[in-house]
Amino acid sequence: MTEMADAGATSQEMMSLSGHLTTAMVDVYASKNTAQTVNALEKRRMFGWSEADLNRMIEEYEDGTDGDE
Repeated sequence: MTEMADAGATSQEMMSLSGHLTTAMVDVYASKNTAQTVNALEKRRMFGWSEADLNRMIEEYEDGTDGDE
């Protein structure tokens, strides 16, 4: 499941392949990591976020901060 999430699969797509009935169960088996964060941010780039914004968000994720500090 983690590999599918790393590849950018949505929870619905993973549910259709795994047979899980809820996204909560998918989340149990799809460990969160930086690759998934980068994939999500790359998708957001399509909506106009700058490279600097994306890099800052990745750094905040890796540092464990949320940008509000």
